[in-house]
Parts: sequence; C-alpha cells; structure tokens
Amino acid sequence: MKKPAANRAPNLRRAYFETRFGQLHCRTAFPSTGGFDELTPLVVLHDVPGTSADLAALLPELGSDRSVYLPDLPGCGQSDGPPAAVTVGEYGASVGEMLRGLRLREVDLLGVGVGAAVAVELSLYLGEAVRRLVLCQLPLSPPVDRAAAAPGVDGAHLLCEWQRGLPADPDLLAAHTRAVGARLAGGDSAYWPAAALTSWAATERCVQLKVPVLALEGDTTGRSAKSLLPAARVESFAAAGRFSGAGLDRNLRSIREFLDR
Repeated sequence: MKKPAANRAPNLRRAYFETRFGQLHCRTAFPSTGGFDELTPLVVLHDVPGTSADLAALLPELGSDRSVYLPDLPGCGQSDGPPAAVTVGEYGASVGEMLRGLRLREVDLLGVGVGAAVAVELSLYLGEAVRRLVLCQLPLSPPVDRAAAAPGVDGAHLLCEWQRGLPADPDLLAAHTRAVGARLAGGDSAYWPAAALTSWAATERCVQLKVPVLALEGDTTGRSAKSLLPAARVESFAAAGRFSGAGLDRNLRSIREFLDR
C-alpha cells in the first residue's frame, strides 16, 4: 500500500456547502503539493447512524495525493437535515449539489454501509463525472434492527449506540463517548437515511451503474453485491476495526489498489 511521505502530510480543513436541505458540513483533505499531479478527487460517505468523524482517519491516509471530501450526510453530525424523511436518492442528490458547486470534472466515490447506498444514488446523479465506485458493506436489505433505523421511546437505541464499536482499551472510552454523542445529536433525522433503505430499490438502482465497482463485503449470509453487479470486483472487508488499527491498513490496501489505477 502506498504510504504518504512524512513531509507530505495533507492539509486538513472543514467547510460548509449550500444544498437543498441547508448547509452541508464537510471535512476535507488537500495535498500539500499545491494541486500538481493530484489523483482523482475522492468523496467519502459515512454509515448511519454515524458522522464524518467515524471515517476521519481516512483523510490523512488518502489526502496526501488527492483531494478528499468527507461530508456529514444531511441531518447527521453538523449538517442541516431535511424537514421530514426523504429517499436515499435525495440524500445522494444533496451531496451531488455540493460537488456541482465545486465544479469537479471527475470524482471517485467511497461509501460505507448506508453511505454505500447513498454513493450508488450519487453515482447515478453525477453520471459520467464518476470514475470509480467503492462500496463497503452495501446494504442490500432494509435494516432489521429497529435501533439502527430510528430511536425508540424506550431508549433501546442508546444502549445499541454505546455498544456499537465499544473499544476494549479503556483509554479510548473518552473518544468513544464523543463519537456516540455526535451520532445521537441529530435526533430522529440522524436515523432517517437508514430508515430510507426500507423503500430503496437496491436491485433496480445497482443494475444501472456503469462505472467500475469495488465491493468490500464482510462475512454475510445475505445477498452479495456480485449478484447485482456481476462485473464488480468483490473482496473481503475487515469489519473488525473497519477504518482503524489493523482494519484500516487492510481495507485501505484494497481501496488504494483499486482507486490508484
């Protein structure tokens, strides 16, 4: 895996962009080389419940040789949300509005979990402007865990969120607490993208993709992305750790190999 040189640490910034749902908060990374010889810009979409902070470790890793945009999906993190529940397609279009405003001629997309479904819609929205698409744990069925789809009056989602990604190292509990708080801060709207999967036609939308696809999948007994995307490259996804620790290195190796072509 290509590692950024020590003296080429990317510039990390935050920005807000206007979309149909208000302001979209975005973490960014830009190469310190001043824009010369950059690879294709990359847009990264997080899982839900979640925020861009969950994937922030990707910015210094991938931003040394390309611009990286990591937005909070509408209603998540620090992004304004829709006034009511909307479709997966509308979440994709809202991110697409940010990219249209940036006037990027070509982009690569990477989505994780619910963010992978949004990445499919974003790819269809942008059309030929998308060069390559990485789908990590693409959800091909609606969420079966209600705590992953919407908060309940009994507060069961609170325990679910605390236990999700709970670190074994006590020294990491403070960071985990902040991450859980950020995921819960949006209230109901932070869960709407996941709930939108119940009406998302995965088969109908995925077969329309015309770009090279890398699908990273964990151990699953459900449908594989290969059934919908026979031409896709399918590899195993290190779900344990995802994008931290050993999981970061393993998953980044596959992603870089695919995107750097």
